[in-house]
Amino acid sequence: MSKKGVFRQIYVTVVATLTIFISGMWLGWPSSVVEKAMKHEIDINVTMDELSWIVAMMDLGNMISPLFAGYLMDKLAGVKIRGALSSTFCIQLHFGFLLEAVVGPLVKYRTLNTMSAVFPVVFTVLAFWIPESPYYLLKKNRRVEAARCLQWYRCEQDDVKLTDELRQMEVNVEREMENQSTFREVFTSPKDRKALGIVVAACITQRAGGISCILAFFSLILPEPAPVFPRFQYMIVFATTIVVITITCATLVDKVGRKPLLIISEVGLGIISAGFTVYFYMGTSLRFVIFPYALFLLFSVMYSVGVGFIPVVYLGEMFSVNIRSHCSSIASIALASSSFATNKIFLFVSRTYGNHAMFFLFTVVNFAGALYSYKYAIETKGKTLLEIQQILEEKVKKAPLNTR
Repeated sequence: MSKKGVFRQIYVTVVATLTIFISGMWLGWPSSVVEKAMKHEIDINVTMDELSWIVAMMDLGNMISPLFAGYLMDKLAGVKIRGALSSTFCIQLHFGFLLEAVVGPLVKYRTLNTMSAVFPVVFTVLAFWIPESPYYLLKKNRRVEAARCLQWYRCEQDDVKLTDELRQMEVNVEREMENQSTFREVFTSPKDRKALGIVVAACITQRAGGISCILAFFSLILPEPAPVFPRFQYMIVFATTIVVITITCATLVDKVGRKPLLIISEVGLGIISAGFTVYFYMGTSLRFVIFPYALFLLFSVMYSVGVGFIPVVYLGEMFSVNIRSHCSSIASIALASSSFATNKIFLFVSRTYGNHAMFFLFTVVNFAGALYSYKYAIETKGKTLLEIQQILEEKVKKAPLNTR
């Protein structure tokens, strides 16, 4: 492959992952906007209930779009790069959030929105020059166009090599078309139901365990005056910690294993949430103002250790190719639904019963997630798809009839 071909593939990769970066910015947007709204620094006056809807409604689209995006995944993601894309997804997501956390508190509301709008526009302009996937074109029986696009991606002058690669792609397309599946097949297979249960439980724990509300409402959770440095700088440290720890643990996951990291993370978050519960129940005090800030930063560490990225890793390992997109859609809906629910009720519950009530809920969710992971999650480290499928089959055979 020529250097020009390598450059073009890097270009496509950067442009494609820019959408994930934008999603991270979307996640970080409320972290500074909520505080600006409370201080009447935005263009409209909103009530607390309206503010909760503004934050929660961001997840509503995520509850619908996965149903369609799942089909697109089969067209865009190759088998050999799915593992790499899993890590890239989490890292780019957190970098996008970090940008909003750093810039948001320093600029005005309109400036923040303008900056946030620039990146989707840049993506649209850059993506306009990207040819269609040859794989997708072959699925549509447009072979001539597929050959032309493949040549663009490879910049290969050897027609024999291009023809051989195109033929191999056609074989893969034919094989996949023969093995197409539906959502119904995901639920009719006991081993796939068990795998889906593991992934969905991890996804629910990830979002309903407190991270969504902490990111969106940290300015209402952490008391002022903040110790050592301004409160918004703690969010910058929080976001930076998530990026650094996620990158570190992504390199350790194949040595330590998925299940241990997931359980350690969920138990740690349960303990931290319990600490928040006790702090708010006993009543905030300036003498202990460092306590919630320490818990806040520890939350970012324990979240990044496992539950923040293990669900994505599991998703790429536990399902065969023909049903992976459907399972990804279901997992995405579980993430969005959990985030929507907790973000919507946070302000109401906190103002009616106190912050300790919400953090007690987070405590229960995290410990329940840890118990479920301990009992049902499997270790996929160093195992092939076939070996993972065999482990799931054995789990199903050993399970009581009423739990299958």
